[in-house]
Amino acid sequence: MAKILIVDENDDIRLFHRILLEELDGYKIFDVGTGTAAIDVLAQEKFDVMVIALKSADVAGAQLLNFLHLQQPDLPVVINTDYRPPKDYFHASALVPKPSGFPGLEEALAYIMAGIAVPAKYQENAFGRP
Repeated sequence: MAKILIVDENDDIRLFHRILLEELDGYKIFDVGTGTAAIDVLAQEKFDVMVIALKSADVAGAQLLNFLHLQQPDLPVVINTDYRPPKDYFHASALVPKPSGFPGLEEALAYIMAGIAVPAKYQENAFGRP
């Protein structure tokens, strides 16, 4: 069973993703509300993929991505955000805009878990960039 770490400061979003990803897709979900908590969990557990919101109360998404790139460069990361990230978020495997909802996240995770390249709609142009 694949293990996913979800990092989002919004409790409702974490709960929503946990319920759907565990029940519909059979993933084992861990979730935390801060970047600091994510770093702590990553030191203790191995994950197959991580889903992060870029906004956090304590650690910016860019800082967390850079930390992950240095510590676990092979860990796929899906950015799930409600605003357009800067172009330098090159460490992410996929970008899934909020509030496009759960289907986009579910589809991006399925590609990553299958080892298939994530379609362009989940890359930089997900936010309308040419």
